[in-house]
Amino acid sequence: MNSHSKQQSNTDKKSHSKANASSSLKDLLNTSHAVKRALEPQSPRQSFIDELAENLDSNVEHARETMQILEDRKQRVKWTAIGAGVGIYTISIGIVFAKFIKWILQRRSDDKPNT
Repeated sequence: MNSHSKQQSNTDKKSHSKANASSSLKDLLNTSHAVKRALEPQSPRQSFIDELAENLDSNVEHARETMQILEDRKQRVKWTAIGAGVGIYTISIGIVFAKFIKWILQRRSDDKPNT
């Protein structure tokens, strides 16, 4: 019985907290509308607009340069890995080919005394 009442209490607390959050959001929204009505619209200074545009442009250029550097680094790593893979593959094929030639020559030398 006691655990049932605890569950009911927890459910009541959750619904109460949701109601509080909803009421807080409504209050906040009402406050923001009141502030918006009370304040007159402001237009920023032209120097502020120019400075902001310049900062944004330089940030975009910086971000573009950073992205290009990262892309170049990825490409370099990719081609390095491909080159290393091709090198290892070539060496492996060379070793297999050398062992195959050695095996063929050994078989021929083993067959010569019998004939």
